[in-house]
Amino acid sequence: MANAVDTPGACAVYRRRPERTPLYRAVQGHLQAYLALAEEAQGEGVPPYVEREFRCYLECGILAHREDCFEKAIAVARAQSAKPTP
Repeated sequence: MANAVDTPGACAVYRRRPERTPLYRAVQGHLQAYLALAEEAQGEGVPPYVEREFRCYLECGILAHREDCFEKAIAVARAQSAKPTP
């Protein structure tokens, strides 16, 4: 049986592994310290959407959560496209 690599015109599909990237590891290893330093320096910390985006990024690196993240991304895109532009 031929696989996608052997079939002309077919694309090979490989699972992405964001949890193995240097960026993912850096965010995972330093997010709590960053949030604590931001709160100490600013008194209020980072805006809620910043923390939410970082946490979603980390959650989406876990395969079991990917479908939820995809649904959230679609909902955000729909909400943003419905907003009138200035």
